[in-house]
Amino acid sequence: QILILLSLPLIGWILWQVQIVIALALLSLLLAVGLWPAVAFLQRRQMRRTPAIGIVYVGLLTPLAGLLFGAGRVMVAESQALLALFPQVLAAWQKLAADNPLFTPPDAAFRIFSSISANSLRAASGSAILLAAGLLVLVIAYYLLVQHEMLWAAVLQVMPIRHRRMIDLLGREITARARGYVHGVIINAVIIGSLTGIGLLILGVPYP
Repeated sequence: QILILLSLPLIGWILWQVQIVIALALLSLLLAVGLWPAVAFLQRRQMRRTPAIGIVYVGLLTPLAGLLFGAGRVMVAESQALLALFPQVLAAWQKLAADNPLFTPPDAAFRIFSSISANSLRAASGSAILLAAGLLVLVIAYYLLVQHEMLWAAVLQVMPIRHRRMIDLLGREITARARGYVHGVIINAVIIGSLTGIGLLILGVPYP
């Protein structure tokens, strides 16, 4: 027991170092749990598991791709507008530099260009990281959907024999609760998104 207590800080440190990996694994597990009823429904219609997962993924990714496309259009439009304003902003800085000896036109141009470059680089790197994380979550969730029986059986094999039935029942109960939570989140998102879209349409708010 003393050894276990002494090892707790080390275990906590290791978990803290791999927190991103744990978060991605949990997101993948929640996604797999949420998508499993749709996959099981297609399997009951005499469809093999892999094509069923593919169809479910297409149904999931199609609206997400539409949202990303719309967001990308907005970002491109905003970037073009910012670049179009650059000559005016530079001219204003040059006028300020002419009136104030503390500034010079090269300094103004350099500062504006550096700010735009830094913000663009942060946005691009953040988008790339989110895209890579999303793809990783989809791949892990796919593997969990394909091999979940084998993985759960492997987990039960390492458990004490006298506790396996209880752990199995507990795991199935947790899975059912998690599935209900994911479905509730999806239903809330659909309702809130639909009502928001209808409200904005009634108010005449333009979509970029």
